[in-house]
Amino acid sequence: MTATMVLIIVVYCVILCITSEVMRRLPPKWGLAFWLIVPLALLPHFLNVSSLQENWTWFLWVKIYSVAVPVVWIMICRITVGKMPNRAIQLPLFFALGLNIIEAVALDVLHGHFLNAIAGILLILTMGTPSRFSIDDNKHRDFLHSPGPSWIIANTIWDLVCLYYSFRGTIIVQAVAVLAAPLIVAAVTGWKRYLQSRAFTLGIHLMAYASAFGWYRENFILPSEAYVSNHQWAVQLVSLACVVGLLSCPKLLREKQTVS
Repeated sequence: MTATMVLIIVVYCVILCITSEVMRRLPPKWGLAFWLIVPLALLPHFLNVSSLQENWTWFLWVKIYSVAVPVVWIMICRITVGKMPNRAIQLPLFFALGLNIIEAVALDVLHGHFLNAIAGILLILTMGTPSRFSIDDNKHRDFLHSPGPSWIIANTIWDLVCLYYSFRGTIIVQAVAVLAAPLIVAAVTGWKRYLQSRAFTLGIHLMAYASAFGWYRENFILPSEAYVSNHQWAVQLVSLACVVGLLSCPKLLREKQTVS
């Protein structure tokens, strides 16, 4: 990886961190309007780009809208905080998180990455009960989820391995930035905000990526020699071992108790 690529990762990560904070501070009604209108308004453009780009995949279609829909629900929950039963908030978000992990597990299975798929299944089984999802009563009405930092780090390792091998290294540069941004936000502001930041940054990235698909692949792609497939079983085994180790020691990483 060249110095230019490292710089790109850092700059893109910073942009996504700022985007996350802007989206968090945006009045929920404005946020709801954004997530309702923009993904739908861009749909004709996405259809056009997908018809011209042979590398466009079904996974991109699924991911764009499986992230946008839960974010819409998060915005609705933030608007109606205190007026909606807890279960009505928690259950849709619980199933949305599980579905998003299942999508990547299916991708692993389709590519024969069974060890990493097992790691993804373990993450689903350990993501906690719906009661871990809530809307804070602070001025920003943050969406909170408390699986603990160990689960979050395990999820990031599994996701990185999934993306690297499923897309043969072509999107790893942007993937590093997209995965790092919510980790940085959570480490600074509180781990319970991780999933909120992850949803914001991933959703914005996916829409930008789909909108400028060719440009991203031209400027954010590693050369073919950067993709190493010979040791993928060993890497998957390491990924699985890391996930098992982190999930077995949920207090291995200290969790911030306060969310400002």
